[in-house]
Amino acid sequence: MLSQEISGHYISVFVMLMIVLLGEALLRCVAKTHSVNKYASHNILEDDNIRQSVKDYSNWPTFPQVYFKGEFVGGCDIMMQMHQNGDLVEELKKVGIHSTLLDREK
Repeated sequence: MLSQEISGHYISVFVMLMIVLLGEALLRCVAKTHSVNKYASHNILEDDNIRQSVKDYSNWPTFPQVYFKGEFVGGCDIMMQMHQNGDLVEELKKVGIHSTLLDREK
């Protein structure tokens, strides 16, 4: 079930407690900036099984966790780095998302 939930969206973010708002803001920012229409956000505090399952799935102990088409990418810091250095556009392209930032550069 978790695997289907993670891979069923172009971008999935798993967040908790005080970073719920940060994770939601990150997801909305990425979605808006790069024109991502299919994404999901999950509050892991709502279900202990999901929280532990996500940690086990990624083999990563902290949250938020961002996935592109089922592949663990990292957290907010990694997403910000990828956006700042241009890698985010390339990673989105790998999962079939054409970032509107490419159109703005023309």
